[in-house]
Amino acid sequence: MIYQDGKDHEDIAHLSAEPIPIETMRVEVQARRWTMRVIALLLSGQAAILVAIIWVTMAKFNWELPFEVMMRSIRVMDSLLLGGLLLPMAIFDLVTAMGLWLGQRSAWLRAMMAQGILLIFCLSSYVADRDEQFIYLLMLTCILLVLYLNTYDVRLSFNSREPRNQSHHR
Repeated sequence: MIYQDGKDHEDIAHLSAEPIPIETMRVEVQARRWTMRVIALLLSGQAAILVAIIWVTMAKFNWELPFEVMMRSIRVMDSLLLGGLLLPMAIFDLVTAMGLWLGQRSAWLRAMMAQGILLIFCLSSYVADRDEQFIYLLMLTCILLVLYLNTYDVRLSFNSREPRNQSHHR
């Protein structure tokens, strides 16, 4: 069938998909929300691991020594630098997890940035041969989160949303 614009719209009409039943859409939306919540829980778990690493590292010291003697130790300074990096990353992970839980679009990018920063930290610690056992656990959680953040359900949950302001079509 040819319309006023001179184009044949029959080809387009048979390609359009039939409407998806509401029940199916609800299941898909719930599945996507569940996926985002699982990632939020994984990020919260990673934040807990980061805090546990700081706790274990600080618990190794003999706190009965005078403060001045302890602060001269390179091991103490190294642990303070470790805590200075991992504690803000743990807080950043928790904020990002809350964003994913609430469905913020920018939370995916923040989660990927956090994983990249932590992986750079882990790789630099591994190359520097610091002989810290937690590096492998942290690398494993980072890799799992990056893989899970790039699954089809996660991409679909962010791509399926319509823009908030629909009145301005260009």
